[in-house]
Amino acid sequence: IPVLPEVGSIITEPGPTKPASKSPIEGYEILEKLGQGAMGVIYKARHLKLQRIVALKVLLPEFANDEEFIKRFFREARAAITLHHPNIIQGYHVDKSNGFYYFAMEFIEGGTVKERLEKLGVLTEEEATNIVIQICQALEHAQEHGIVHRDIKPDNIMIAKDGTAKLCDLGIAKEINQEGSLTQTGIALGTPYYISPEQAMGEKKIDIRSDIYSLGATFYHMITGKVPYDGDTSAVIMTKHISEEPPDPRHVNPTISDNVAEVILKMMAKEREYRYQTPTEVIEDLKQDSSKDTPRFSSVSSVLIQDGIKIPKPKRPLSKTFSGSQRPRKTTSKNLPRKKTLSTRAPASSKRFASQPSYNWMIALAVAMGIILVVLIVLVLKS
Repeated sequence: IPVLPEVGSIITEPGPTKPASKSPIEGYEILEKLGQGAMGVIYKARHLKLQRIVALKVLLPEFANDEEFIKRFFREARAAITLHHPNIIQGYHVDKSNGFYYFAMEFIEGGTVKERLEKLGVLTEEEATNIVIQICQALEHAQEHGIVHRDIKPDNIMIAKDGTAKLCDLGIAKEINQEGSLTQTGIALGTPYYISPEQAMGEKKIDIRSDIYSLGATFYHMITGKVPYDGDTSAVIMTKHISEEPPDPRHVNPTISDNVAEVILKMMAKEREYRYQTPTEVIEDLKQDSSKDTPRFSSVSSVLIQDGIKIPKPKRPLSKTFSGSQRPRKTTSKNLPRKKTLSTRAPASSKRFASQPSYNWMIALAVAMGIILVVLIVLVLKS
């Protein structure tokens, strides 16, 4: 695989006195290098025919030499190109040119959430919530087309100058972990800070709930300025994702509202069945009017007591987490909670008194007989 020349050394159009040098990516002029990730290098480029500025991702040699990966890369990239959503980076074209495999995408003037966190340290609850809602909308659209991201993190969320949040690498990140396990390259990227427990354990069946977990970890980072789990090695961090309960963001940032904190904890529940099941459910809870007396969660009938604080009980399963060997019991007809029904039987106290003999009727009969006896005596005396 040839090495891409340095920016500025690529001449895509003849100059007046200098002969033209062919660009390694035909049809594109490389303008500047934007960054480098685990899969490849991203350049700002210009499509020569359309005169359109694009982001051009060029795969690294270790991926370009893997035939199976290349097949999946093309298949998933083409699937991502079919997605059209305001919160998803639009894919334009995927191809090979002069030994380079590349993917041309929409170029956004702005930066990533990671860059914003590096600049500000922490985002406001309002801004972070707005970003999460927009990314949930992107995930919902992708889910409708059968695509799971698998690598949600601050690096993969772009923020345009107008505040629009856009999800990057949709469809490509999935193929890095197609078999459900992380490569060493993937670990080096920093993914373990946001990885779901099932991905960390190498499970093959990964669905949208893994993306919800990773987005919850990203949400935590945005409003606290810290990752939920940290450690000296990737293995330590992934072990914490698997075994330790998610930390309460209010312990780091006490100004976080209870409702948002509970949403994060539910998004990061260890067991998938205890998380939100779809991104739409996350949006519904975050969009509730916090000024109302009713909680943001769907259920208003009861509350839970946690650490001495009343917390609204969600209509759907709570963000209950389990550590070590603790695991929720499988739902069966035997262990389902029985519905409370109104009882037609009298309380035990009523039964106790009802079982004792009643003397009221005897007293009434005696009084009546006394009255009759008095009347008879009066009548006899008169006669």
